[in-house]
Amino acid sequence: MSKIKFCGIKSDSDLDYINQLAPDYIGMVFAPKSKRVVTFEEAKKISQTLKPEITRVGVFVDAPESLIAKLVNNQVIQVIQLHGAEDEATIRHYQQTLKVPVIKAFGIQTPDDVKKAIQSPADYLLFDYKVAGSGKSFDWRYIREVKREYFLAGGINRENLKEALSLNPYAIDLSSAIETNGRKDNQKMTTIMNIMRG
Repeated sequence: MSKIKFCGIKSDSDLDYINQLAPDYIGMVFAPKSKRVVTFEEAKKISQTLKPEITRVGVFVDAPESLIAKLVNNQVIQVIQLHGAEDEATIRHYQQTLKVPVIKAFGIQTPDDVKKAIQSPADYLLFDYKVAGSGKSFDWRYIREVKREYFLAGGINRENLKEALSLNPYAIDLSSAIETNGRKDNQKMTTIMNIMRG
């Protein structure tokens, strides 16, 4: 069964409710330009409030190594998710020095984008629409033959979730689909969880 990740968790999200739903992963965004960005202190508080069995992912775009290391070493995050121009050497460096799994995100527009992505040394791939955060999805036929474990993101909602699950991704990654007016919506999260686990 595919796992579920709620991304873009902020300090004003209903953490008690998220604990009740117990998604497999939550993502906290540390990209300054994102509307979902959190500070170190906010992330620390979120991390301490969430149940320990919910794996905490830090989402970065070409972030300084010092920030990523600080978050890992203080046990605020347990997985690194990279959305920038980070190369293979950078991914291997984080794997070896910080000893946590790395997810590398790839914007998909063509089958060639998928071929390039599966060469990555990352522990997990994340397939998204070319413009991340757009709420759009790419042509999922491109990833039907992928054998590696991947997170599927981009334009997934209650209407197409079952189709997404038919691809058997390692995890479904949701952000805008579980929001109303930019805030995490308890009812939408519940609906998704019921489809996922029902």
